[in-house]
Amino acid sequence: MRTLTTLSVLVAILAACGGEPQSTHPKMPALPPLQLLPRIEELKQLGSRPVVSLSDVQQRELQEYADVVLGLTEADERIQKRAERNLLESEHAGAVLIPALKHKDAAVRSRAAWLLGRTSRSILQFPLLLRLKDETEPAVTVWIAEALHRLGNDAGLVWIDAAINHEATAQEAGTAALNLLREDGATLAEQPTWLELQQELQQRTKTWRRTGIGSRDGVTPPDAAEVLAILCKHLSITESFLLRPIDEAKFVIIRSGVLALPTVEIAITAAEPYLRSVALQILAELGRTANPLCTKTLPLLEDPLTAAYAMRALGELGCSDATAHLVARLSSPDIELRASAAGALGLFGATEHAPALAALMADANEAMDVRVQSAFALRCIGDNSAAVAFLAERKQKGDYHAPTLQILEDRLTQNR
Repeated sequence: MRTLTTLSVLVAILAACGGEPQSTHPKMPALPPLQLLPRIEELKQLGSRPVVSLSDVQQRELQEYADVVLGLTEADERIQKRAERNLLESEHAGAVLIPALKHKDAAVRSRAAWLLGRTSRSILQFPLLLRLKDETEPAVTVWIAEALHRLGNDAGLVWIDAAINHEATAQEAGTAALNLLREDGATLAEQPTWLELQQELQQRTKTWRRTGIGSRDGVTPPDAAEVLAILCKHLSITESFLLRPIDEAKFVIIRSGVLALPTVEIAITAAEPYLRSVALQILAELGRTANPLCTKTLPLLEDPLTAAYAMRALGELGCSDATAHLVARLSSPDIELRASAAGALGLFGATEHAPALAALMADANEAMDVRVQSAFALRCIGDNSAAVAFLAERKQKGDYHAPTLQILEDRLTQNR
């Protein structure tokens, strides 16, 4: 007679008792099917567009105008005005102004940014965003941000707001803010204080983070195909794993508002894991702006490689339809999934689940990652003295990763 294995004996006993083997994993709600497709080649194809080549005569003429208006060539006021008018009327002004954003002279960079903002060509916001990442001179960032606003992008207003707080840039930033706000029709005192200007800037920044739509009226949106080509070219660089261009891609796309959504929608379903994870990080940073992509993001909870990224994104997007899926994952055997689910529930204010989050935070046997994320979630949901005390204790005792605690604190500040 053949000897039964231990598993066979267990199955036989359960069958005799009329039962079935029970899984130790919690049953998860059904998700839409996950369909991942190769995307790198698609992004590269979408990102390849014909290069507009200027004739030598056109290039030389535009460069002469640029040299005059940038102050690189001496000219009287009449010639300066004519050169500026001719340059700004050209649809190819960016060809000579974009390179000037990297000029060694900060005054030239500021002037180039100022001029780009007055071209009325909103597609030129993208080289301005890219320059904003690397610019080290605070006064120049003011004019890059000012130009971005004129081209329909409010991502830079936070730089103007910050520059008002520093003596070296307060006057320049305050003047730029005052002019922009008056042109926008903001209700201001006859002689507004710096604080009043900052409050107006901060309100526009909050709206931008929520909607991804600039607050300046009358801006003609850029051509959608041209935007897609620019952003797909940026994102296709993930194929190389080169950190600097990938950081540049993330910086630009995160600050592109609603214009980023078609590109990110392609990338979050990439079969290439690294591209998919980068796209989900971008999606989370876009926040409520990307709420229309909730349905596309939900199936990624089934992806073992990027489920944690997907949960954070669902929370930042405010995808309340994901609540049942997140609550189920609070009891996942995977610590990272439990922690991510807790944090995500807080991000869209799932108040009805505060007791469950409080229990996780208070459970001394629970992983610290889960407890910290539960405390963060409770603070997102509302005033919670126990959560405040718990996070403060982690900071005081130094028993949790300090940079992560700072990131969570910074994220809470955005909600205020």
